[in-house]
Amino acid sequence: MHVHQLARRFAALAVLALALAAPAAAADRVPWQHQTEEFLIDATIRHDAATGDTAAFVGFGWGHYVTDRTQIGAVVNALYSSDVDGYAAGALYRFNFLPIGCDDLSGLGYCKGNLYLTGSASGLTGDLADQAAAAAAMGLGVRWFTGPGSAFNISATAQRAVDPEDAGEGGSNALDAYAFMIGLSFGVPQGPAPVP
Repeated sequence: MHVHQLARRFAALAVLALALAAPAAAADRVPWQHQTEEFLIDATIRHDAATGDTAAFVGFGWGHYVTDRTQIGAVVNALYSSDVDGYAAGALYRFNFLPIGCDDLSGLGYCKGNLYLTGSASGLTGDLADQAAAAAAMGLGVRWFTGPGSAFNISATAQRAVDPEDAGEGGSNALDAYAFMIGLSFGVPQGPAPVP
């Protein structure tokens, strides 16, 4: 897949998510929702599609709500494996679908969870920079709320090297991969909705 094909797919996903992210009605604002900021901590297991190798990432991210269901932010990942070390940092996008499990809150004051689309584009450093200049990822995840300002996240993503022609010495470790992420997110719970 060429760089321009990947860019078109990423742009199409962003346009679709923006189209779905029309300003939410008052009923869409649910009690569990963070105010404007959400902080992410995750561990990712990545399976290399080319070599069959498995590696582990540790990631930190931040998402800012630009609408009730749309987030933009940044993410930093560190890769540690037996033969490759490196870092990735770049932009993060998330679209949160309407929540589930809101009919019976059982006095908890927040919904049970929601599905979300995620996308990122990152520049690479360390050993990873020998293989590509940047990488992009797209995925689908589910968020399970453990409180009004915390959640457990699970997602599956497909990662793609944007510039594989930059491969240098030791560039045989391909970046095209599938990843499985497990993590936590924290945010400031929103206050009570204003009384009309």
